Amino acid sequence: MGTPIGPEHAGVHPMINRSAWNLRFLQKNKSWPVGSPFHRASRMDPLVSKRQYDRVTDYLASAKKDGRVLFGGGRPQELVGLPDTSLGYFIEPTAIVDIDNGARACQEEIFDPVATIIPFGARSAYCQ
Repeated sequence: MGTPIGPEHAGVHPMINRSAWNLRFLQKNKSWPVGSPFHRASRMDPLVSKRQYDRVTDYLASAKKDGRVLFGGGRPQELVGLPDTSLGYFIEPTAIVDIDNGARACQEEIFDPVATIIPFGARSAYCQ
């Protein structure tokens, strides 16, 4: 699988300005080049197989119904160290926001390159 991009699930307390937090998360993730695992500049590798690629894209389709995709969710527009984006099972770094903690994307392990950002009011609500 690809290089880990960060947490799979991130809880954001209501006291935190979610718009500012989402913007910072977006800026950080957009700076991570996607491409060949053999290229030094690449921070995101392809998924390991077509089966894993199909699994992740299925989660993303489900998440789009349950929440909102802040960014990503598709194939990258360009790759570092590779001539075109049709080579490999690449998915852009993706963040899903405004999603209920009970949604499939929050309850099952998607792994990189997808992170869910879950609002919560109490620590116990996030840890469910």
